[in-house]
Amino acid sequence: MCGITGVLHRTSGSADRDVVRRMRDVIAYRGPDSAGEYVNGPVGLGIRRLAIIDLSSGTQPITSSDGRHTIVFNGEIYNYRQLRKPLESLFPFRTQSDTEVLLYHLIAHGAAGVNDLNGMFAFALWDAQKEELFLARDRFGKKPLYYAELPDAFLFGSEPKSLLTYPQFPRTLDDDALTKYFLYEYVPAPQTPYTAIKKLPPGCSLRVTKARAELRQWWTLYPSDTRYAPQPGSKTLAAQFDAHLHAAVQDRMVADVPVGVLLSGGIDSTTIAWYMRQHTKQLHSFSVSFDEGTFDESSYATMAADALGTTHHAIPFSVENFHTTLKRFQKDADEPLGDASF
Repeated sequence: MCGITGVLHRTSGSADRDVVRRMRDVIAYRGPDSAGEYVNGPVGLGIRRLAIIDLSSGTQPITSSDGRHTIVFNGEIYNYRQLRKPLESLFPFRTQSDTEVLLYHLIAHGAAGVNDLNGMFAFALWDAQKEELFLARDRFGKKPLYYAELPDAFLFGSEPKSLLTYPQFPRTLDDDALTKYFLYEYVPAPQTPYTAIKKLPPGCSLRVTKARAELRQWWTLYPSDTRYAPQPGSKTLAAQFDAHLHAAVQDRMVADVPVGVLLSGGIDSTTIAWYMRQHTKQLHSFSVSFDEGTFDESSYATMAADALGTTHHAIPFSVENFHTTLKRFQKDADEPLGDASF
């Protein structure tokens, strides 16, 4: 989990490095491994990085070899190795990171290159020649991205608090969004509790210049040509599901750090853990145990761990832990969430 943020001044002003750093560091807990910023004329980009791939040289922001394009990126591109191969003859790679692959893939293919990405992501790409920002969010919105259009600047960030850190940012609450919260127990995209802040919806991109911001949906769950297509039989569907889930789990295990699994003992997490065990000899699993027996299901997790042969860790969670965690959650969450599971 990284944290990205940035500003594009729409007037004659230049980006303030100190402001960019404050917007970045207010979400420092999202990326404890490194911090970076890029400030050039009207634009400022900030990143707090949690290192997963290419730990030593994958620091951000990353700028292209010709100095024209710069990217900040939160997430992981699972198919970055496949995307990199045709690019190696075109661009001088300096790292082994998926961030640099994403940078050059977008340079080579433009906005359409987003369709080739298999992963969870939110990123901002700056084109210094065109003075244009290109932002995009993954298909299901696993990685968050917020933005605001002010009279003098365009702002974006992984969390609203980065935007709220900007000097004299308007904090007017959106009554309609709050009404929807009480109805749905969350605020649906593109709204947020703040009138000035919007969520970039899942599967959407945003092209931003000093004059305008153009929103485009690049992916939908229900493409018109396949929504009502005939379906194969149950055995074929089961085989397809097995193949897809197997590949999806394998993709998500690509990392330069150890991987583990959250194991509740239920059918979903146990299934994921089983697929993971097909690709690693040693797998660490984690579950939470509660003092209150009514809510404690750690015995099921232990049974699943024993059956799968994982190295299991049961983390005790007491009433004192609850109060501490609740305070942390209230601090870190920028939007109200009514789901009791949180």
